[in-house]
Parts: sequence; C-alpha cells; structure tokens
Amino acid sequence: MTERVGKLQTPEQQQLLEAIDELWTEHINVLETLEDEVDMMSYGDRDPFIEYLRISNDLFKILPCKIRLKAAHNVRTEIISHC
Repeated sequence: MTERVGKLQTPEQQQLLEAIDELWTEHINVLETLEDEVDMMSYGDRDPFIEYLRISNDLFKILPCKIRLKAAHNVRTEIISHC
C-alpha cells in the first residue's frame, strides 16, 4: 500500500487504508449497478433521479461504519495470524 516518505505506517493504518480502498471501490461499483436498476424504476412511476439520489445517499451514510468494521476485522485477523 501507500507509504509516506520518512514515516512507516502502523499495521492498523495499513489495514484502514486497505479497507477504505476496497470498500470505496465496491461502493463505486454498486453505484454503477444502481444506475441501471434505477432506470427500471421509471416504469413504476418513480423519478429515477430522485430514487438514485435517495439510495446512493443511504449507501454513502453507512460506508464509514462498513470501513471501520472491515478495518477492525482485518486488524483482528492479522493479530490472530501472528499468534
């Protein structure tokens, strides 16, 4: 992963960066899929743009929690694997 010049990353920082990278990429992929699914909602008398905004906002709100959980899980797994 990324290393700052002159300063080594702690394992916790490394795991946090990996979690952010993985889950942000997943989030972008989900949003791309959502675009296609929301287009179908226009057939159900719902505004696709409003539905996209609503759902994408809900997904974004839970992203920080998912990142924290993923990072904590990764750190725990790393600690256990070194025992």
